[in-house]
Formats: sequence, structure tokens, C-alpha cells
Amino acid sequence: MKALQTRKDAIANNSKTYVGSPCRNCNETLRYTNGNSCLHCMRVRVRSKAKKDYDKKYHIANAEKKMRVTKEWIKANPDKRAAITFNYDARRRTNKKDGVKPKDLLAWVNAQKKICYWCDCQCEDLFHIDHYEALSKGGKHALDNLVIACPACNLKKNAKDPYEFARSKGKLF
Repeated sequence: MKALQTRKDAIANNSKTYVGSPCRNCNETLRYTNGNSCLHCMRVRVRSKAKKDYDKKYHIANAEKKMRVTKEWIKANPDKRAAITFNYDARRRTNKKDGVKPKDLLAWVNAQKKICYWCDCQCEDLFHIDHYEALSKGGKHALDNLVIACPACNLKKNAKDPYEFARSKGKLF
């Protein structure tokens, strides 16, 4: 009874998990509020070959329905569809004309030392490719506008002016 009340309380608090009674299969106590399954067994089930086979069959069986629903949405929302298409085409043309090609970007990444441009920390395993001058501020998606950055610096920099951000990190140019 206590586990049931704990689950109800977690659902009322919009929590995704709660601590309930131990699982019969693995003795895990952390459970999802939706479905009441334990986290460990759910991870095993989701990653299983049977689940992947089921998903593939489901996709094949429902592909026509999905296409029909998509076509209906396009007919019902012609303005939104036109805007989406226009933006996609504009981005694609810009990248094709001015942007760096994926093959060149991969070669550039492989050639770089994985040291953050902004704080000089090692980021061999986890790094971001940062646009020195933000795209939103007129920077180009070109190799000479890219730097390796640790995730913390890249997320803090966002679309800030590179000189101001460097100054805030104690770098002088």
C-alpha cells in the first residue's frame, strides 16, 4: 500500500520516477511512474533485439498512415509548410555556397588539438565545435571561423562577441 501511495504522490508532483517495491527480476527499487516498471528492466527491454524487431515491423506497417497524416497536415497548413520549405532551402543553399563541406569539417576536427580555445583546458573526449563569430551575428560556417571549445565555454559564450567573451575569460588579444 505504501508503494502505491508513493507512486500516486510522484504522479501528482509530475515526477517521472519514484522509489517503490523491489522488482521481481532485478531487485531495483527505482521505478517509472508511467507503467510502473523499474528503470533497469525498461533499459534492457528497450535495447533488446525483440524491441528493435518490433519497432521495425511497426514502422513498416504504419508508414502509409504516417504519410497520409503528413499529407493531410500539409494541406491544412500550407503557409507553415511554405515557411518551413523556404527556410530549409535557404539554409541548404547557403551551406552549399558558403559553408564548409562535412568531409572538410571532419578532416579539420581530426587535425585539431582538443584544447579549448577559450580556457585552454583539455577536452579530448568531450568538445564542441564553436563558431568564433556567431552565425546569428553574421559569422560564416567556414573553417577559419571555427574553434574547438569545451562544452562549458561554448554554452556560456552562446552568441556573445568573441572579444568580450575572451576578456571575461581573462584572455587579451
